[in-house]
Amino acid sequence: MQIIREFPIQIEHWTHLPLDKFMGVISDNGYNYILGITPEDPNDPECCYFNIWIEKTMKNETTNIVVFYSKTYSCFKVKNNYQKPIAEFYFTLIEKATYEFAKQFHQRTQNTNISHHKIQKPPYLQFKEEIEKTIAIWDRTARNRIFLTPPNWQATFRDLPEIPEHKKWVKGSYTTLEQDISFKLLHKRPITSIEEKIFIDLTSYYKELDEKLKTVEYDTFTDTDFENFKNYIFFAFSYLPLITNGLTVFSTYRLVVNENVTKKNETITSIEFLKYPTLEKVKELNKYNRANTPNTNIFYAAGSIDTALKEIKPPKDKLVTIGIWKQKDTNKKLTSYPISHSEEAINVNESVQAATKAFEDTAKYNSALFMEYVRRYFKILGYEFSKKVDYRKVNYHYEYLISALFSERIFSQHQEMNDEQNFKFDCIIYPSVGNDYLTENVAIIPSTLDNDFYLANAYEFEIVEPYYDMKNGNLDPEKITLAKVKNFRKAKTIKQDGQIEW
Repeated sequence: MQIIREFPIQIEHWTHLPLDKFMGVISDNGYNYILGITPEDPNDPECCYFNIWIEKTMKNETTNIVVFYSKTYSCFKVKNNYQKPIAEFYFTLIEKATYEFAKQFHQRTQNTNISHHKIQKPPYLQFKEEIEKTIAIWDRTARNRIFLTPPNWQATFRDLPEIPEHKKWVKGSYTTLEQDISFKLLHKRPITSIEEKIFIDLTSYYKELDEKLKTVEYDTFTDTDFENFKNYIFFAFSYLPLITNGLTVFSTYRLVVNENVTKKNETITSIEFLKYPTLEKVKELNKYNRANTPNTNIFYAAGSIDTALKEIKPPKDKLVTIGIWKQKDTNKKLTSYPISHSEEAINVNESVQAATKAFEDTAKYNSALFMEYVRRYFKILGYEFSKKVDYRKVNYHYEYLISALFSERIFSQHQEMNDEQNFKFDCIIYPSVGNDYLTENVAIIPSTLDNDFYLANAYEFEIVEPYYDMKNGNLDPEKITLAKVKNFRKAKTIKQDGQIEW
């Protein structure tokens, strides 16, 4: 391992409040280190970048105010010759970054009330586990990139904008200029005027694509058209922004029409019919859905029984069963991918509003160029996850292609990330189109449902008169107001073996 270049330390934040704000009990939380190793430099593939952020916080516990906060960023270009780094080497870089932080701290706090604070040399054992975890993530990513064959995707389709050159793989590399420039912007490294122009063009591409996708006539697709369109979409969304939200699901409701899952208009007595469909069944149907392709099965549920009624619209005089699912441990946060920036839902849906605000609140920490680029990306996702679909059309399920392919990629992270928990997505939260965007639906992967949920109860009834066109103003999730029902009954027991007694 050889250090090729040590970049000057960057001050990302430095806040030091006036002396009077320190009157009280001051707690010194020491130092927080954030580590990361970026992939190989496409222009110098024997090298990669080691990144170290150092945070220091002091808080007035009496007034509950942070009186001092600093965050610095140090970057080292290292020639590693494709070799896996060792923890001891990375620690030497941490020492260098800490020394540069200490110099900044000494210079900036001279003749102040905290000038007596000393920056201590970090002990190796404190960092060993975190360093090894960071190296393991880099190694897994590097191995995936080495064996990756750039796909032969479709660069054009009908009148959709042509895929920009910057989204195509760089010759001799396993990245695109889009990915490389994004990395620089995310890690606050300088970019050239040419790279800035490229990124502006990429943002314009997504803006044009957003408008054009709204005019695509899916019902005119032949089988060949569909395959070409799918290959184009793979290319258009080759870059994958990952965002997470910690979520607790206290209860969620899945409605099934008994006859649709058992082939008989009879009472359901097995929990299996109230869960997700089997993968074999999904492949047999060969249809795309809002959050799954024909190659993936997903558990779909709604926030209330009324919402489920508006979504499914069950027919009259057929047995219907509602499964009420609850999270086993309500202290556990599921990793969800929240859908934001939906123009259709943002004015009425609190979840979309919160997700959009959370993204926009990061603007002060990120490049304006990068924010606008990702914003355009999220607007397309927001539209695709909340657009209305005409089920009377023969190929209506093609309209789910973009959200379905995106979901498949998101959920594949659960298998690929191994020990990296941050992006092992359990579910996607998106607005309920059937319920006029007022509430949220959840799409949960089967393993999370099996491990983290239980069937708390089940209701059975028949629809006498539907009122599905009425606006749903009901706030009680288990109250039925959008249909007149008969023969309503609750399950007596849900046995551990999955049998339901009525």
